[in-house]
Amino acid sequence: MTTSRRDTNVTVGQTAWLTAWLIEQIAEDERLANTIRQRHWEADGAAVIADHPTNRIVDYVYEEGAAEHIARWDPKRVLAECEAKRRIVELCEIVADLPDVDTSAFTLALNTLEDLARPYADHPDHRADWWEPRQ
Repeated sequence: MTTSRRDTNVTVGQTAWLTAWLIEQIAEDERLANTIRQRHWEADGAAVIADHPTNRIVDYVYEEGAAEHIARWDPKRVLAECEAKRRIVELCEIVADLPDVDTSAFTLALNTLEDLARPYADHPDHRADWWEPRQ
């Protein structure tokens, strides 16, 4: 099958590479999150506070809202997001690999994989030619 989305060059034969690449990126995000012992962070004014008993200050930031943003992306949340992304990738891979998958189901799976790849656009192995940039 050579079905492709209207605004992409990715075909059924390339989804295996994309899913493997996404799983690698997710694993790297998990690895980095797991290096942090303080799992939960919260904002306290300009400080980001961790749940570690002796080293509570993670960072001081002075841009309004930055501490809340950093605390929101604590390692615990990153790990939960990684698990959710992995499950989505695996489901998309199952759909894309079905022998009689219809075009709409394949397109939905492919679109989902492409969208999951977007946050990794700065990675050297990211392939921007997969889709047209969205405005």
